Parts: sequence; structure tokens; C-alpha cells
Amino acid sequence: MDIQTEKLELIEWLSKLSDTSTIKELKAIRKGKEADWWDSLSKAQKEDIEAGLSDLESGRKKILSKVLSSFSPKSKIKILKSKVLNLEF
Repeated sequence: MDIQTEKLELIEWLSKLSDTSTIKELKAIRKGKEADWWDSLSKAQKEDIEAGLSDLESGRKKILSKVLSSFSPKSKIKILKSKVLNLEF
């Protein structure tokens, strides 16, 4: 396939694209730099991260093993699985 055909296929694909995050990434490539992952996060995700960082900076943190020590073994497994797999119990 020659370069002109490839460009036309890309133009056709781009004209049908509705995913804004992909469009942002393509624009960043065009500008010669990588897109920042932060920009692809939702407002709620950004707020959660900022709240967590604020808690850490204020000394509001707990060691997971100490928190889990108050739970039964079965509950610990559920909690750990939910954190790793993003599940809700």
C-alpha cells in the first residue's frame, strides 16, 4: 500500500472518530509531544486523586495491614480482591 492510500484511509477513519480522548492524543502527537494521562481522567477521578494526595500531605493515612487486622479472614480476602479487581461487595 502506498503512502497516499494510507493517508486517505487515516483521513476517512479520523472523520468518523467520535472518541475525544483519541482526538486529544492525536493532536498531542501532531504537536510533537505525548499526551498527559492526567488530561484523560474524568473530573471525579481527578478530585479523588487530589483528595488522596491532600490526605497524605496532612498525615491522614493508614497502613493497610493495620486496617485489615480488624477484619475476619474471609472479609480480608473480599476486600483485597475488590481493591485489585475493582469489584464491589
